[in-house]
Amino acid sequence: MAWADQLGIFARHAWPCIVSYCYFNAESGDVLHGSFDEAVNMWQVIILQADSRKISNKEFISILHWAEHLANRMVTAYTSSTSHYLWTRLLTPSSIIPHDTLVIQFVPMGYPNKATVGYLPWGDEPGRHNLRGAKNTEVQKIAHEISHVLGILHEHQRWDREQYLKFTCENVWGYETAVRRCEASEDCDMDMLCTYYGTASDLPWTSGRSFTVGNVGDLDSQGPFDFESVMLYSAEGWADKDECSIEKKAESCPLCKRTADGGLVEMSSSSTAASTMATAYL
Repeated sequence: MAWADQLGIFARHAWPCIVSYCYFNAESGDVLHGSFDEAVNMWQVIILQADSRKISNKEFISILHWAEHLANRMVTAYTSSTSHYLWTRLLTPSSIIPHDTLVIQFVPMGYPNKATVGYLPWGDEPGRHNLRGAKNTEVQKIAHEISHVLGILHEHQRWDREQYLKFTCENVWGYETAVRRCEASEDCDMDMLCTYYGTASDLPWTSGRSFTVGNVGDLDSQGPFDFESVMLYSAEGWADKDECSIEKKAESCPLCKRTADGGLVEMSSSSTAASTMATAYL
């Protein structure tokens, strides 16, 4: 499962042109380069098919290849405890690592895949753009995180989602713990626990904030709702109950697809293809 970092009150920007990237260290490159490359290829196909007015000059350039360029030269490209010197240290006489480079990092199993959303133009802090993934992460989930990097949010967090989906907050993993935390806090509004991003973030309730809708800055939904979007969680995404994830009972899942008459619901299937036009693009 994956989630985007907190947007706060500022909308993210489109990347100026090229998304350059590197791996956090050799292990990250060894673990993630295969699935990341496949996910980039998936995106390249989508970009070639997309309207150039919607997506222009978005290409990924790998500026580091560990086996070829970093052997015995640099252990890591970036760590939060180091200065800008290490980040901009010369790899060859004519190349440096730009401060806005996307850092791809391996995380142990059990930690969520995650990525920053869009381009962050404020300051020149290295490592501010990042994508993290675990070993054996499916290609479509890496493509999901790449979508966040490009500025795309979750399809199921559109303001109009209730026309297409039934969301049951009580079925989201960690709901009961979040309720107890909210009840114990003088500043937490229980009525906003499942609807307001800031409330879920402040607790913190990571899984819950992946379903909230509403104020995310200057982002607008575009086009018809896309049930094939790689940015749409499957019905069992962040499910708290075995009745959903194992027994496949729709009433026990966080998200279910509405039928044509808007009444009964059915299990929504896992996303199989990336779609670029269904959600907000910065």
